[in-house]
Amino acid sequence: MKQECLKELDNCSRCGKCRSVCPVFGEVLDERLVARGRLALLEAYLKGDIEDSEKLRNALDECLMCLRCEENCPSGVNVRKLLAFGREKSGKSPLNFIVSKLIFRFGLQFRTFYDIAVWLMASAQALLKHLEIVPSSMQRHLPLYLFQLRRVPDMPRKSALKLLPGRQIYKDAKMKVAVFTGCLGNYVYPDVIKSLCGVLDSLHISYIIPKEQLCCGVPAFFYGDPKSAFYLARKNVTALKMDDVDAVLSPCASCARMLKTGYKELFNRFAGDEKFAHRPEKVMDIIEFLDRYIDLDVLLTEYIEEDGEIEPDRMRRLRIDKKVTYHKPCHLSWDGADEANRRILRQMADYVESPEGNLCCGGGGLFSAKYEDLSSKIAVKKIKSIERSGAEIVATPCPGCMMQIRENMKTAGLPGKVLHPVELLNELLKAKAKNRG
Repeated sequence: MKQECLKELDNCSRCGKCRSVCPVFGEVLDERLVARGRLALLEAYLKGDIEDSEKLRNALDECLMCLRCEENCPSGVNVRKLLAFGREKSGKSPLNFIVSKLIFRFGLQFRTFYDIAVWLMASAQALLKHLEIVPSSMQRHLPLYLFQLRRVPDMPRKSALKLLPGRQIYKDAKMKVAVFTGCLGNYVYPDVIKSLCGVLDSLHISYIIPKEQLCCGVPAFFYGDPKSAFYLARKNVTALKMDDVDAVLSPCASCARMLKTGYKELFNRFAGDEKFAHRPEKVMDIIEFLDRYIDLDVLLTEYIEEDGEIEPDRMRRLRIDKKVTYHKPCHLSWDGADEANRRILRQMADYVESPEGNLCCGGGGLFSAKYEDLSSKIAVKKIKSIERSGAEIVATPCPGCMMQIRENMKTAGLPGKVLHPVELLNELLKAKAKNRG
């Protein structure tokens, strides 16, 4: 793997294109904290020209892993693979090493432990709020506030996997899909998963929600524990039964990208002769799936009834009477997915583009917790862009981006909701069903 990475590092021409697209570099203007600089340091480290150090670790860690550098690299350098390997091989402080192994090797791999931890967090938040012992500004951040990991959203008491059935089969269904909830969809935003299933129910599309599914593995993969990520990949591919469904749907751009591309790298590296039913072409963003297989014009049209009779010449378009803008998640980068989300929002609402609408929100999963100040600085540009759009609703197909944007809109005192596109669609379809009686 080391020689493979050194060969990949040779592909970097040091052109500096990455400087123009890196959100972190745009704030700090530090050559160490852009792909060109990080890869130069990594190459020197792997060749033995420099020793492991705290500065090296920080240079490799202080990255959103938005992968804009990779997508815009004229040489096609696999930055994700190189930085993940660098984080794997460079040392960590004893405390960080223990915590990361505890989370990746134990917490993420055992659903029961994960469920208990989230339940305790939700219970603690609810208790502190009820007793008014701790200021409300701190309640939602405990207990990770004590470890300087301060961004923790309000936690529902029940997860999506506990709220929803494991399967829904329709006799007249023409398609069957598997639903991958992701951690944020499962634990923080179960309403997004409920809306996804609500849309599938409206369309009589059969679905399974495997209870055996675990974290997609992005945190472990990006933060230097590929063996844990491989374990999670094996479990998820087995649980999702990709050969038995027409598609695997995810409401999370990061999860979907990991299932599509990250798993392929992990299987190539660790699977050996073991075979897995990994079908990356079946993994889709939920809106991408609907755009590909459903006639949205028909879906969003309502025929008006009179005296119990449908009047075919009288119809109306189902729309949200509010201004909606769109945030493109950095990881929603495969062909068709981004365009599908924009298309359905134009059909559903008074759609407005935000100035510089493709700006990164600064979330980056654990990045926003570990580097909160820098994350917030990056988010400022996104929030100002949303404000200038005049939108009342921000729609984005990524729960991580939803969390980041909500937090920073609240901090900026900016009104408005942040929702997943599938939540908006589900509300329209519920209204359509109600009007039919």
